[in-house]
Amino acid sequence: MVPIVLIRGLLRESGHWKPLVEALQTRMPNQVILTPNVAGNGSLHFCQSPTQIEQMLPALLEQLPDEYETFHVVAISMAQCSPVCGRSNTRNKWQHLR
Repeated sequence: MVPIVLIRGLLRESGHWKPLVEALQTRMPNQVILTPNVAGNGSLHFCQSPTQIEQMLPALLEQLPDEYETFHVVAISMAQCSPVCGRSNTRNKWQHLR
């Protein structure tokens, strides 16, 4: 089974996934669901927050178990969504992903 990895935004911690994790575990009780934190957030609040997106990856990867070769990654960031979600041409661009 391929684990699902949920990553929540630049300034949020993994606890914000709790309702979704509970819903997924109800429907798929054997599914491995991982919710790593970006450095500076959640369980890693004591770490220095990265100043660039590329600097977030090492802390995220360290939280993933070595026993899996692949993961399904779901990530959201409202910071990236807010300037583009309202544009009508953007909605059509992502419609095929539904």
